[in-house]
Amino acid sequence: MIIMLIPLITPVYAREQTSLKTTIPTQHDTRIVINGEGTIVIDGVVYHQGDTIRLKRGQSYQFIFNAKQGYQINRVIFNGEDVTQRLNGNTYQSDGIYQDGTLEVEYGLINKVKKENVNSTNKVKAVATGDQRFIFVFCAMIMLSFVLILVLIKSMY
Repeated sequence: MIIMLIPLITPVYAREQTSLKTTIPTQHDTRIVINGEGTIVIDGVVYHQGDTIRLKRGQSYQFIFNAKQGYQINRVIFNGEDVTQRLNGNTYQSDGIYQDGTLEVEYGLINKVKKENVNSTNKVKAVATGDQRFIFVFCAMIMLSFVLILVLIKSMY
């Protein structure tokens, strides 16, 4: 009977092994989105709206934002995070890159002037400031002065 219990107590070892492999990318794609007028410079290369760049995994990058004349940087979003407050002038220094992402910049007009749609049927009303009454008085005084000068000239001769 003891001999029959020995096989029950003996541990059983699995003869198969499970292995798991994964590949960690060495580069990540970052899509460039530019709203407004300007470009982005990375490692001396100029990028435009719709470009995709390959960045090395784990490396930090310096992004330089060049707005066209008359434009300014309004907002910068990197991988869903607003990093506008982290800009140093027109430059942003990223943390290490560990995923594919998006770099978005919004350039806006400096001193943006709103264009209003003016309908020709609308009449513009002038605001009366009181100056219109004094224009008539001023013209009358000039004419009176001219007449007095003529009278004086005539009386001298």
